[in-house]
Amino acid sequence: MTFSAGFAYLDGECVNNVVWALEQFRGLFLRRDGLPGVIVTDRDLTLMNAVETVFPECTNLLCIFHIDKNVKAKCKSPIGQKNAWEYVMDAWGSLVDCRFEHQFDDCLKKFKIACSPWPMVVDYVNETWIIPHKEKFVKAWMNKVMHLGNTTTNRYENVDVFFIRVDEFMDFNYCICLLFFVYLKCRVESAHWALKRLLQNSHGDLCSVWDTMDTMIMLQHTEIKASFETSTHVVGHVFKVTLYKRLLDMVSRYALN
Repeated sequence: MTFSAGFAYLDGECVNNVVWALEQFRGLFLRRDGLPGVIVTDRDLTLMNAVETVFPECTNLLCIFHIDKNVKAKCKSPIGQKNAWEYVMDAWGSLVDCRFEHQFDDCLKKFKIACSPWPMVVDYVNETWIIPHKEKFVKAWMNKVMHLGNTTTNRYENVDVFFIRVDEFMDFNYCICLLFFVYLKCRVESAHWALKRLLQNSHGDLCSVWDTMDTMIMLQHTEIKASFETSTHVVGHVFKVTLYKRLLDMVSRYALN
């Protein structure tokens, strides 16, 4: 079940403002040992710097979905040919999916060979992604932390915390809305889209957007309560035996499984 943990309106997209918003979010955690261990973001340098400041004990991973989208947008035009494009994308996929550090250089070499007719592609991938950020999205490094398979802010399951910025539905100057989502144990639709669907258009003012967010939170609260009720009262036949009798109606189906 997914729910919104907080919203923050900022008067500008500078590090100090984002740090303040994240500090307010950190304050929601009652125990220090309950802080998120992994934070997944896009390659928003302002947000990444703020995360490092406010959550220094967390690992900041980068969203593979958006990295892949950016690489395709930047590189498809110069390559052009379908067969060549598929060959390059296979090499790129092998590079990102590389599971062992000692194999990474070989995967990178194969990618460079695949892109040898287009040196600008190699330069872009190297300078924008590999050199500064490979530890944040290549599996050889990413799998050193317990991310439970969560590597994208696009569609999520089982993740502690991730952050996504929504600004296109605000029609007042420099107002940025940061949404902080906590995701628990189920695959859900894009959190970005969930709020978009309620806002409907980009003509709302501060009050109407506030009301929409309040409605979203109320709906989520109702869904969470219904989900808990269902989880504790709907039990599979395999668990309706004496061995599990004292657990029924006390723990969720997920815990029983």
